[in-house]
Amino acid sequence: MSDTTKVKNWSFPFKPKAGKLDPIQHLTAMAQASGGYYPVGANGQWHGGVHFDGNTEAVFDQSQVCCIADGEVIAYRIDTRHPESQYFTSTGASFNAVFSRSFVLVKHHLEAPAKPTAAGTAPEPPPSLTFFSLYMHLLNWEGYTGTNAPNPPAFLGEALYKVKADKATDPVRGLRIRAEPRTGRVVALIPKGSKVRVGDAHPIHSGWYRLLAVVEGRTLPAVAITENMWVFPGEMEQTAEAGIFLVGERANDQEPTLAPEKGLNVRKNGNGRRDDPIVGVLPLGATFRLESSTGTYCKLKEIVDGKDIAPLSPDSAGNIQGFVHLGSLESTRSAPEPNKVYVLPTPHPIKAGELIGHLGHYQNENDRSPQRLLHLEVFSCEDVPAFIAKSQAWAAGLPDEQKTLLKVHKNASKLIPHRDDINASNPPKISDAGTTVGVDLIIPQSLLDGLPADSKLQENTTLPSSATPTTTRW
Repeated sequence: MSDTTKVKNWSFPFKPKAGKLDPIQHLTAMAQASGGYYPVGANGQWHGGVHFDGNTEAVFDQSQVCCIADGEVIAYRIDTRHPESQYFTSTGASFNAVFSRSFVLVKHHLEAPAKPTAAGTAPEPPPSLTFFSLYMHLLNWEGYTGTNAPNPPAFLGEALYKVKADKATDPVRGLRIRAEPRTGRVVALIPKGSKVRVGDAHPIHSGWYRLLAVVEGRTLPAVAITENMWVFPGEMEQTAEAGIFLVGERANDQEPTLAPEKGLNVRKNGNGRRDDPIVGVLPLGATFRLESSTGTYCKLKEIVDGKDIAPLSPDSAGNIQGFVHLGSLESTRSAPEPNKVYVLPTPHPIKAGELIGHLGHYQNENDRSPQRLLHLEVFSCEDVPAFIAKSQAWAAGLPDEQKTLLKVHKNASKLIPHRDDINASNPPKISDAGTTVGVDLIIPQSLLDGLPADSKLQENTTLPSSATPTTTRW
């Protein structure tokens, strides 16, 4: 796993509907779920995750599921439709209940912060852990195809592109075939991206060669190659094979009558300059993948469909390599691999808070109708207790500004019931009636820092035997 996919950020699977929730408020809302508790479910059996359902949507915006941490999507399953189970009632009647088995599996790499190292000293590798987050009972593919359906996550299917109809205005360019050299009748146009084989040179007209064959590509219009056809290799590029030339960036002849097709220019560099050489034309109807971007231009990766649409041809489409104008394209998406567990050939990077999917439907035998449901669990195949122990030891050597948790030791804090007269000028006293907390408390410093001013009180007292005041914070 690359450095870019180490966990740097975290996110809850759902954003709160209103305001910002602290961890305690999140846990309180999650406890309202109708079932699916961790580690033992309502049926008394082991349950490795937690559920979000209709009882939690009052607090959480459950319109989409978010990834909980930076990582990589490594596998998914998405059914075309939810399968069904048949249940029988006490009277012998039966009914079918849908259940979602669609899921997404994300791999994460957690690593403790690096310690400061002296110059010339090799850094000590910090403790690390590989863990996974699993999102189950997600929406099926049919749920993404209807009217007003949500957009599927980026890893379901592949992003593909086509030329917009109103942007297919660039003419076909290429190399003229003439019946005689120089000023002879134009027989056809060989589009950019084609490769040709030439024969002997013309005995009179220097630089003109007999056309023997179009070895990759086509002619526009389609013509049979005869011995009385001539081309000018000075407008082509020599390939590694003797006598074979590529109709490339220097071939810019246009014949609108013979080759009326239009499309979108493919540029050599994608720098936006008017003199950026044209290396080919993508016709309307062709589908292709894109690679890297230079801003307004993206690199053409592969033409996947429409290779037989003129001026393209199946054997020459791969010769067109360059950049296309992103604003002239419309995006589409290939359908995912449905109804099976699909392991991505290349893991898909995903950030905390990015879209994982949407709630699917699940109906238990005691449900009157299908419920929208998410099962979320986190697990690791490594030694988690050992990682925690190593991380605790490692944290002792970190700078204070990297420490984000506050530990309050048992018997060092006290719970005092709130009274109307308690305020900044009249804080509680340690001698007030209350309950001593007999367990260690681990509290996020951010939780305390985020409290309003009237919820952070302090009392300064000086003991008779000491000149140093003692500060008690509430």
